[in-house]
Amino acid sequence: MPRALRLGLFVGIVQVLVLLGLEGLARVSLLPSSGLDAALLYGLDPQVEAYPGTPLRLVRVMVPPVEGGTAPAGVDPEDLLVPFEARPGGVLATAFAFGGSTTAGRHCSMASSSWPSELAALVPGLAIINYAVPGSNTDRALDRLELELAQATSDFPLLASVRRPAFYESLNPEERRKLENPVPEILFWANWINERNVLMHAGRPPGQLPKPALGRHFQQGDGVVWLHRLHVTLAARSVLWLRLARWGDAWVGHVEPSEWGALDPAQPLEKRMEQDIAFAVGHTLENLKKAKVRASGVGSRLVVVRPPISWPLMEQHKGRALTALTHRWNHVLFEGVQALAADLDITVLDPHGRLEEAGLPLGAFCDGVHMTREGHRRVAQAMLAEGRDAGLF
Repeated sequence: MPRALRLGLFVGIVQVLVLLGLEGLARVSLLPSSGLDAALLYGLDPQVEAYPGTPLRLVRVMVPPVEGGTAPAGVDPEDLLVPFEARPGGVLATAFAFGGSTTAGRHCSMASSSWPSELAALVPGLAIINYAVPGSNTDRALDRLELELAQATSDFPLLASVRRPAFYESLNPEERRKLENPVPEILFWANWINERNVLMHAGRPPGQLPKPALGRHFQQGDGVVWLHRLHVTLAARSVLWLRLARWGDAWVGHVEPSEWGALDPAQPLEKRMEQDIAFAVGHTLENLKKAKVRASGVGSRLVVVRPPISWPLMEQHKGRALTALTHRWNHVLFEGVQALAADLDITVLDPHGRLEEAGLPLGAFCDGVHMTREGHRRVAQAMLAEGRDAGLF
């Protein structure tokens, strides 16, 4: 082996050992405040999380375990892959959740959770089947809703008995019969950010609405996306990186990538963009009307959910042009949803508005749209507060 290669290999090994040593020292330093279990398993066990702020402290967060099991005879194991969340206690309530990747969750990492699972952890007795599909919009949600409501028997008993046996065993005979009803009490309709995508690819036009001008190209900040996701991944795996990041935040302070308060979403954009936004909003509202008719027909309560968006992060990841369009579209769509909800008696939960007013930390996102576990938990907490006000929980 050439001397230069041996020297390079030696230097590389020394650097790795130094980093491992520093990582070990960082974990040892947290033993007094966090305990042996949390300090050793951070980054390996998704239930071990870091409290925000300084000094750094790691804690084990107890959540309902994802219990597995063998599929019963005659049951396709694929049927058990549908995300289902529930925990014992409280008054039994059943719910379906529809949406895209912001509802399906676990986009940032396998440990990033989803707001349906975090909501089920907050509301004992709430059983949620998560039918969200990343990249899908209300067209797909309507099709899946029709398919599920047409079933003769519900998926709830199967998923509960195999995936959440502790929850299923806690139910009394009347609650088990209620679980067999294929019609849920609540339909969480969280289709949101993907509704904008009809501007990029025509989708299924609702009624006689004019199609938008297609083929627009917006700047993509791929390098920024990669760096931010690398930071989120390292902070979720390495105590050393997490400690350095916290020290850096404390030293330089919290710096927003841009000041979005100066951009008024109520201010119209140029005519062509406004036409595109009108098309996308009209498409969504037409599908929302269909969902309401279907929900009312079977006695379910339709609940529209607006997930949060981090505008500064989105600008870094997607560029200012697309972010400005999305900012305006989000405002117009929410106004339309609120007006339609008032006419059709639809419940609207707005974690976006609640969390934006309180101040959305960048750590709640791995990009401008997809959330970390912290983000999903914040959404669930906001939904719980607003849901209680609306008599939902």
